[in-house]
Amino acid sequence: GVSNFSSVINFIMMPNPASDVLYVSYDLDKSSAVAITIVDLTGRRIRNVLNENQTIGKHNQMIQLNGLASGIYLLNFATEFGSLNSKFVKE
Repeated sequence: GVSNFSSVINFIMMPNPASDVLYVSYDLDKSSAVAITIVDLTGRRIRNVLNENQTIGKHNQMIQLNGLASGIYLLNFATEFGSLNSKFVKE
């Protein structure tokens, strides 16, 4: 769960709803492999956004939403220490 997900601080995703681009920022307090994927509400993976090792500190990702149908999606954010899902609306 999120309660033991202390390696990620200040997770921010905006704007929501989004039309073209989704911005994600977060701070890591431990180096970790980070994977960001967009999934639909049935859990089907729609797009792999990021899969790389990242260092301690602040990170920013600009996620292009072109080609994504309008609707509700989950942004799955996973590190070696846990994961979270943030719901967003694509206009």
